Amino acid sequence: GAAPALALPSFRARDQEGRIATEAELRGRVTIVDFIFTRCAGVCPTLTARLMSLRRELAGDRFRFVSFSVDPEHDTPEVLRDYAARWTSDPERWRLLAADQDTLARIGSALHVPASAPMHADRFSLLGPDLAIHGSFAVAEPGGLARLASAARALEGRGPALAPSRPDGAESLLVLGCLGCHAEPRLAPPLASLAGSRVRLASGATVVADEAYLRRSILAPGAELVAGYGPSMPSYALELAPPEVDALIEALEAPAAGAGGGPRSQPTDRRGAPDRAPPAP
Repeated sequence: GAAPALALPSFRARDQEGRIATEAELRGRVTIVDFIFTRCAGVCPTLTARLMSLRRELAGDRFRFVSFSVDPEHDTPEVLRDYAARWTSDPERWRLLAADQDTLARIGSALHVPASAPMHADRFSLLGPDLAIHGSFAVAEPGGLARLASAARALEGRGPALAPSRPDGAESLLVLGCLGCHAEPRLAPPLASLAGSRVRLASGATVVADEAYLRRSILAPGAELVAGYGPSMPSYALELAPPEVDALIEALEAPAAGAGGGPRSQPTDRRGAPDRAPPAP
């Protein structure tokens, strides 16, 4: 079909390393754009977790990922760098940018998404190598992430993308962005203390975080909401092959190895000690 009429407008912004970034640096690669702010405890962590999944799926150097902060007064390069470090040890393909409010408004208008805190979009926008805008995708919807990955590959148009890497379970905790949420107590419990602990659910029931529970938390996290947490964790049922799920569970159980049989500690909720269930890996 015809090329999209709109393109990303020109901009100048500062990234998490303090470097000036412009739209010219995105030319020649397919780019996926979203809007977040680091103090957000709602949709932003979920969006960033989805972005980490996309980085894994769209491997190689042919794709770029850009997150604009809608809270640039707070999200200085130092704050953005700390946020990035929670999610990945490889920041080169993911630039977090703080632009002024006028620039954010122009970019949001071009992408047809709101771009001001707290009314920012829970969608990803897809840009071609010529910066043409090829639509937005609600990746929280079933199949949304797969549709975006497929559209990005088709847009890149130089053959199949590299297959996503299949790291072991411990590496997956970082590659999938699990540690990004679990490093922040407002969002999720520490993973090191999860396996084998007692978990109080929003229903009032208490369960043990055994292998079966960890599996359910990864594949259907909304089925057993934890007291004090909302339904923020995405399901990985469509993203992880069974051996990858097994490896992830093994990694989650590793810190508890040798700690003795049976559940540790008394059940608590978000107001108590660390034994609460995911929203995460």
